[in-house]
Amino acid sequence: MLPCTAWRTFEVIKELENDLNIPVVTANQATIWSLARRASIESALRPRGKLFAI
Repeated sequence: MLPCTAWRTFEVIKELENDLNIPVVTANQATIWSLARRASIESALRPRGKLFAI
C-alpha cells in the first residue's frame, strides 16, 4: 500500500488491475468516488477501474 494523492495513478489503474488480477484502489480514486457519491453525480464520472463500477 502506497497512499499518497501526489502520485499520478489514473493512467495506470486498468493496467495494474489486468496485470495483478485484483481491484486497484488509489487515494485519488477513492476520494473522487466518495465525493461523487455524496453529491449524487457518480454517473458523470468516466470509469477508471473496478471501483467506479460498484
